[in-house]
Amino acid sequence: MALTIKWSTRRVLDEKSVNKLEDDLIGVYLLGYKDKEGKGHIMYVGKSEEDSLKSRLLAHITNESNEKLSEKYSLYDCYFRFAEIPKKSIKDVEYTLYILYNKPICNKNEPEGNKIEIVEEWP
Repeated sequence: MALTIKWSTRRVLDEKSVNKLEDDLIGVYLLGYKDKEGKGHIMYVGKSEEDSLKSRLLAHITNESNEKLSEKYSLYDCYFRFAEIPKKSIKDVEYTLYILYNKPICNKNEPEGNKIEIVEEWP
């Protein structure tokens, strides 16, 4: 049976938008950008299990050590989406999304996990 992923609306990747998130959310997230032609790209798939989604996203904005992500931030308007996921499924969902989105360019390492069947729901 497939696990349903209910994505949030697309939000600007900045401190103001991230700080509006509830403090205790955990799950998975996508970081993306639109290129100069207006085409959207998923550049990173991430998860939050121990830290909240808010703290993980703020770390990307304020203390980014991933050079590829930093480069995208400086060139494009970036955005994020998130989905709350039961903790026991987070690693497998992150891995599945990583494969589904063709190993996004800014993910340095392949996540741990197993590919599972998911259904994505978009707002």
